[in-house]
Amino acid sequence: MIKAAKKENNKVAFFLLQKARGSIIKFASYLDREIKLLGTLQLFVKFTSSLTFSKFF
Repeated sequence: MIKAAKKENNKVAFFLLQKARGSIIKFASYLDREIKLLGTLQLFVKFTSSLTFSKFF
């Protein structure tokens, strides 16, 4: 009976680990996408500011 309980606990732990791993990977992909978008936005802001200031100076 103790072996059966340990085996069941291992199954539950493995299942929870797989779910956690999947959500971590999903979060990391969202974070990577956000970082790329912020980099693009930063380049766009630098480009537009250089155009704006070059007209005045």
